Amino acid sequence: MKLTTIFIATASALSITSATAQSLPDNMYIDGYIDISGSDISGSGHTLGRANLNFGLKPNRDGRFGVGFSIGINAVDFSSTTISQAVAYPAITFTLGNTGLLSVGVPRPVLNHGYIPQDTLAHSAAVNIFLDSTQLLPNSLASQVYQYDSSRPNLYGLRYDGEFGNTKIGVSYQRMGDVEADIYSIAFQHQLGSIGRMGDTKLFGGIERLDFDTGLIINTYILGAEANTDKLRTGLKLSKRELHGFINVVSANLYTDYKITNSFSLVGSILYIDTDGGGANADIYGLGMEYQFLNGGYLNASYSTGDLDSKKDVIEVSLGWRF
Repeated sequence: MKLTTIFIATASALSITSATAQSLPDNMYIDGYIDISGSDISGSGHTLGRANLNFGLKPNRDGRFGVGFSIGINAVDFSSTTISQAVAYPAITFTLGNTGLLSVGVPRPVLNHGYIPQDTLAHSAAVNIFLDSTQLLPNSLASQVYQYDSSRPNLYGLRYDGEFGNTKIGVSYQRMGDVEADIYSIAFQHQLGSIGRMGDTKLFGGIERLDFDTGLIINTYILGAEANTDKLRTGLKLSKRELHGFINVVSANLYTDYKITNSFSLVGSILYIDTDGGGANADIYGLGMEYQFLNGGYLNASYSTGDLDSKKDVIEVSLGWRF
C-alpha cells in the first residue's frame, strides 16, 4: 500500500461526501478524519498518511425502520517503516428502542471509539502511530492487534451502546481469529455538567480483557477526566496494561488546548510511560498549534521530544480534514 493511494483514494471519495453532507438524510452520518503529514524524526524525514472514518445509516428508534449499518475504516501508511495497513469495521445495527443500540459483525471495541478521548501528544501523528503500533500506549489492545499484527487476524462479534441520563455505557464481545483470543470490553462516559471555573466536565474509563486460548490473559484499564470551557480544554488519562506473568505498562497523559481565536489554537501534552519487567520507559512532551479553515479543514504543526530508549525529537506538519 502506498501513501498516495491511501490519501488520494480516500480524499477523492470523501470530498464528494463532504460536498453533499448538508443534504444527507437525518439518519445518515459520517465522522472522523483524514490527513497527511511530513515529519523530521531526529534528522530523518518521513511522510505519513492516515484515515480514521466512520459512516453509516442509523436505525430509527420509533419502530418504522429498526435496522441500519455502520462501517469504520482505519488506514495508515508510514514511509520508511513497515507500518502500512488498512482495516475495516463493518456491522449491522439494530435499535433497541430507548434502551440502546446493538451492533453485530465487526464493530469497533468500545475502548477504541465513542467513550474515551483518543488524542495525545500535541497533534503528532508520527508519535501517536509509533506508540500505538508498538502497543506501548495502553489503549484498546484489540484494535492495536487488529490494525498492526502481521498475521492480519480476523475479528467478529457484537457491541451494545446505551445512554442513561448523563451516562453512556458500551459493552462489546469479540473473537479474534489467527491469534485465537476472546475480547471482553466495557466503557463509560459520564457528564458531570459545569463545575465552577472548570466548565463542563466529564469522566470516562473502561476495561478490556483479552483471553487467549493458550491461557494468557491481558487486561487494559483506562480512567480519566476532561474539563471544557469556551476556550480551554484540559484532560488527564491514566492507563494500565497487565500481561499476567510478564510485564505491566502504566501511563499518564495530561493534555490541554487553548483557543486563541475560533480558528487558531495552541496545544500541549505530557505523556509518562513506565514498563516494569525490563521494558522501555518514556517521558514525552509535545507542543503544537492548529489552524482550522473552511468547515473541517485543518493545518497543524507540532514539536515532540522525550526519552524512549534514546532521545527523539519530532517536528511535524499535517494537513487534513475532519468530518
